[in-house]
Amino acid sequence: MLSIKADNFTIEKKKLGFFRLGLINVAIFENAVIDIYLKRKLSDNRSNFIRDALPSLRDALPSFSTKRISSITLKPVCLKLRNRDSLFTQITSKVAIIRLKKHNILFKGNVQVVSGNKRLYTKCLTLLPEESIMKTEQHFILKTAQKKMEGEKLTVDIFLNLEQENDKTGMESNTVGKR
Repeated sequence: MLSIKADNFTIEKKKLGFFRLGLINVAIFENAVIDIYLKRKLSDNRSNFIRDALPSLRDALPSFSTKRISSITLKPVCLKLRNRDSLFTQITSKVAIIRLKKHNILFKGNVQVVSGNKRLYTKCLTLLPEESIMKTEQHFILKTAQKKMEGEKLTVDIFLNLEQENDKTGMESNTVGKR
């Protein structure tokens, strides 16, 4: 299930490219809060569960025809991933663009992701809902209760658990002391 709350909603016509004459429609939500509820209850076997837990963008936004609306812009945005019982991940940023044809969400500007005691900070982040992963190729800081990691490229699941394909070069890990 998907819930979108916003202060304002408009549809604007934009030029498709520098030399093209065609126009595309962009839906714009201002001060948006999006709640996505999982179809099933969250389980301990997260690795198998994550892949099919989130609805695809096509299923989540059936009222927007991809032929008429090319993208959905939300500024600022707070995206909350929930199960029936609780919030498990929250993403905030200055701007988010739901790219319907690419089936992803691009977050830009002061991106913060919170999941449990983990926090991720970056300037740009792509959420791939169908794979239940998030990627950044910008500088990032990932903090947990025990560690602080910094680097330039990161892939995590929606619970901020590291994916195995991460490039360890350029990543620094520091133990965070309790004060």
